Amino acid sequence: LLQTYQRFASDEVVGVDVDIDFAGQRHLVTTDDEGYFHLETANTPDVRGSQPWQSIAMRIVGSSKISPDESATFSKMLTPPKAARFGIISDIDDTVLHTGITGLTAAARLTFLHKVLFLC
Repeated sequence: LLQTYQRFASDEVVGVDVDIDFAGQRHLVTTDDEGYFHLETANTPDVRGSQPWQSIAMRIVGSSKISPDESATFSKMLTPPKAARFGIISDIDDTVLHTGITGLTAAARLTFLHKVLFLC
């Protein structure tokens, strides 16, 4: 139960500015009431280039809750080709893998009493 709690436990940080450096452009976004942010940018030829995976760096700025040194995140993001007409984004639950969660009891049983299986 402790491991399950640790997987779900999170502290939302509301109203924090996040500086994002993507494809040579900098963007400033602010987290919402649930601690999420949204950034939409054009997929221009110089953003995609010849590589589908682009580097992205994010850093929290101006927050007394998190120090800038602890907030740096560097990652890669898959960018679609300019010719793409649509994209599909989906989670795995009940889309690719049948979870069998039909109600609160089944959800609680599967969440708290089963081991986590990571497939890589």
